[in-house]
Amino acid sequence: MKIQNPQPAAFKPPLGLAEQIADYVQKQIVSEQLAPGERIPEAQITRELDVSRGPVREALQVLSRRHLVDLLPRKGARVSEFGPGDVEALYDLQEVLINLLVRRVSDKWNAADLDKFRHLQSALIEAAEQGEPFELLELSFEFQLTACEIAGNSYLTALFVDLHPSFSRAYFRALAAGQDEIRGLEQFVGHLITNIAAGEVNECERLVHDMSQRQRQVVLATFSR
Repeated sequence: MKIQNPQPAAFKPPLGLAEQIADYVQKQIVSEQLAPGERIPEAQITRELDVSRGPVREALQVLSRRHLVDLLPRKGARVSEFGPGDVEALYDLQEVLINLLVRRVSDKWNAADLDKFRHLQSALIEAAEQGEPFELLELSFEFQLTACEIAGNSYLTALFVDLHPSFSRAYFRALAAGQDEIRGLEQFVGHLITNIAAGEVNECERLVHDMSQRQRQVVLATFSR
């Protein structure tokens, strides 16, 4: 009998200082403690985090790659603009990407995958009950990445990773609109899992369309307040 060599665990290096700072500033941008168009206060961040200017500037490069910060020659860094046009574009893309992901997952679905999704669903329900918006954002993203892993499409995964920070800006506005949107996200995920498991792709696409359109309108309404 041939003995198979065990597969090494995936290497996950700890976040470097610049990435940690970038995550810290990203939360301020997503929650709009730093508003669109606002200059990034580098000196304030260095004081708050007790770090030098070098890692902060590296962090701004990271945030630029995440489409959250514009680096302006001789003018420093500013939070990238985020308005109704960006929301429309993001939700147009969201519906296409999630429907593609649903179809690919349905093609490759097996019963063992259900446990992964149900585990995430339980964590999502707990975060919703505790009113943790950033936890909800990360769990939603983890749900997408888990589905990408099942779909086996690395290009699709790269798109979700690249767009996650921008989508987070829209999702945070939606979740901040009230408890109904938090419950709506929780229910959407539950219904989607059930219908993927049942092979009901058309129903999944209807759920995705309805969720996308409802959330789009909720987010757009926040700009008129």
